[in-house]
Amino acid sequence: QPMEANHKHRNDPFRTTELVNRARSGCGTFGRGEKQLQADFSRTLLHLSIMTNEREVLREEKLTEDGGVVKRVYREGAGEERPGRGDKVYVHYVGTLQSDGSKFDSSRDRGDHFTFDLGVGRVIKGWDIGVASMRKGELCDLVCTADYAYGASGAGPKIPGGATLNFEVELFSWDDMSVQKVRRPGQPGEVKKKVLRDGGDEAVRPGESAAVRVAVAGWHGETEFQRETVELVLDESEGVLLDALLDVVRGMTENEKCKVWVSAAAAYGAAGDAARGVPADADLVFEVSLESVTNPPNPRDLPAPERLAAAQRAKTVGSAAFGKGQLNVARKQYVKACDALHFEESDEGADEAVLRDADALRLVLFNNLAAVCIKERKYADAVAQANMALEVDPKSVKALFRRGQAERLRLNFKAASKDLLAAAKLEPNNAAVRAEYGKCREAIEAAKSKEKATYGGMFTKMALFTDEEIAARKKAAAHDPMATSDSDDDGLDDDAEPDTTVIPGIRTVEESGAAGVGAEAEAAEPVVAR
Repeated sequence: QPMEANHKHRNDPFRTTELVNRARSGCGTFGRGEKQLQADFSRTLLHLSIMTNEREVLREEKLTEDGGVVKRVYREGAGEERPGRGDKVYVHYVGTLQSDGSKFDSSRDRGDHFTFDLGVGRVIKGWDIGVASMRKGELCDLVCTADYAYGASGAGPKIPGGATLNFEVELFSWDDMSVQKVRRPGQPGEVKKKVLRDGGDEAVRPGESAAVRVAVAGWHGETEFQRETVELVLDESEGVLLDALLDVVRGMTENEKCKVWVSAAAAYGAAGDAARGVPADADLVFEVSLESVTNPPNPRDLPAPERLAAAQRAKTVGSAAFGKGQLNVARKQYVKACDALHFEESDEGADEAVLRDADALRLVLFNNLAAVCIKERKYADAVAQANMALEVDPKSVKALFRRGQAERLRLNFKAASKDLLAAAKLEPNNAAVRAEYGKCREAIEAAKSKEKATYGGMFTKMALFTDEEIAARKKAAAHDPMATSDSDDDGLDDDAEPDTTVIPGIRTVEESGAAGVGAEAEAAEPVVAR
């Protein structure tokens, strides 16, 4: 038989119906030629054969663990791109009941593409899952059980309750509406992401201290420079992945996969990364899959001894990060440890020994936070943290030292001198305290010299010191136990017992008649929460 006549109708199921009807009518028509009847049946069988070949199942996959959505692919799509959540997709579909094959709906009958916003609940759950797995041009069947279709209630007279449905779906195109800008306040560059695979409504989101496994592939231009799977703890892993990617992971859900665009400024910048083969000023593209998430228990849900142990671990991680210069990680760990140490009298296991150990650890944490704030040049925050340390122990040499150091850097020399002198009286041989006091005194002397050079002798009464006082102080400098030092090492032991020896013969700034010099460098309101 001439195949050309049928081949052009290979995608037209109504042509098949027409041929079948003609064959049936020929069987019942007296006098119809035998050859014509055979021809009608031959065309029918040939057309059905072509249609069967066209719909050969290339592959089948379960899209859900419970098998509630199964996809049978008849024609593969082009490329690797798939629509994401929020994209407007354009499809044709034919819906039938699995039980008897009866058709209940078809966009092809209406002649127009069916369009909807993917992944936002505008269609049945099986469609949001199935269409998100398709590529442009793909033709498949989506088999959806009632749990992923219309449930026990069904839909209208054509879809009974509990029905499993078959949908022949062809994906033509989509409008990419799902590229989102990742918010990174205060960070350079730009980061955008597009969800390629949704983790699902019930998927786990990582907390700040979650342990995660992440698969990452990265490209600059057409060159792949990274493909690896890493396991890390989010708030302990600075430097394991780009900060931009860590920010993306924090906003993902378990099993989610996304495409990420990272501008050069948010990636390796002008330096590039020679080890990975990333050139300078390269914009990067990544595919990131969050394969697993394990969130730790909330410390406040644990008995007091376990919370104390968790705080100790966080402090250890923070101190290691501080030693590496990872101030952001250190600060987060110290704050997490402090947060775990808020005990109530009714807390399980909160006995006197635990509370005493908690106070000792809290003192160390506040002092360490003050040190982090000083490194970050957040001097008002450092003063606030030192104040909280002094609430725990008013005779903490380290807290007095930190507060004095922060006050000096804020140009509040009067307050700085007062704190440093108090620390020196507690530990008269502490080299770090003596050095810091020396820096404070030098700053006062420099300010006075500048003032004198600016105003001459016009405002002697306003000067920090008289000439006679300066001469007397210089004469006594050789015997001053608070001699200056250039060392930046504070030399302070958090666990040391304070030396309460009083230093005789040291005149405070107030006793010398000096006032504070200069305005405070920043507002005194603390930012770091207690």
